[in-house]
Amino acid sequence: MSENYLHIEPTDSTPDVVFDRANKLFRISGDILPENSFDFFDPIFSWFSNYKKNPDDIIVIEFSINIINTSSTRRLVSFFKLLEEIADNGSKITIIWAHLPDDEIMQYTAYEFGNAFKKLTFQTRLK
Repeated sequence: MSENYLHIEPTDSTPDVVFDRANKLFRISGDILPENSFDFFDPIFSWFSNYKKNPDDIIVIEFSINIINTSSTRRLVSFFKLLEEIADNGSKITIIWAHLPDDEIMQYTAYEFGNAFKKLTFQTRLK
């Protein structure tokens, strides 16, 4: 992991994570069902805690999640709180939440996160 790049390879229970600052690509895609959500999210929190020291003015993070377990949802809440801290310092942060057309659960999840985190702009789109 470098300060400009993080890639976590996907597994059967974890998503592909790419944070590539040079190319302004921030993406999490796949299933988020790790056995231990703290272990999975630790490098993500570590990378963004470092990024928070000198963030970009405009940040777009793409989420394309098929399914997520409860403990990972809680970790996402903490992640969005960290993003709100970055937004407090002037960065404009957009979360693009991609979901399948008939996936009402993921659509509702994005809606709930958007209501809870007013400093972040949530946009949904279809996969």
